[in-house]
Amino acid sequence: MRTGDTLSGLSKITATGNLKFKQGKKKEQFNYRDVERLIRGSGDSKDVYVYRVLAGQQPELFKVVREYKDKIYLYAQDVQANSNAMGGTMGGGLNVSVGTSMSYTIMHYYVNKNGNHIVKELGHDHPIFGNGSFKKNLKEFFNDCPELIKMVDNNDFKRVDTPEMVDIYVEECAGKQ
Repeated sequence: MRTGDTLSGLSKITATGNLKFKQGKKKEQFNYRDVERLIRGSGDSKDVYVYRVLAGQQPELFKVVREYKDKIYLYAQDVQANSNAMGGTMGGGLNVSVGTSMSYTIMHYYVNKNGNHIVKELGHDHPIFGNGSFKKNLKEFFNDCPELIKMVDNNDFKRVDTPEMVDIYVEECAGKQ
């Protein structure tokens, strides 16, 4: 909590980015004005969420993917997508449609430097439905790291390698300016 208090219980992230929280029989709802960090899970399986601002919008809840204090932060929002394909009908006089359905998660990545609350969208990790700006956004954001820009230009990375690109940025360039 922004007050410094810590709550423990069950949480649910709503479609609007608010948090529903249940502790015993007590139910509460919170938003970005109330919560500093949300930690979900236990043991080795913990996800950390923070509210950040995408320029010109209300604060949104982002999952922390990489956090290098005072250097660079990588956040993500995951979107569940479904794909359906019809395959035709079965033979032998049966009129039964055959098809396939697939569900997958697309990660939308966002970054900021020096721990401010405004994030820049890099793009998402889906290899097909990109809008062509992912590479441009990478080169713009990491323009202070020629080593990383060279690797991006050489197509040494795929979109799903975004967390590793941030690691390389920290190793090769962050703090050397």
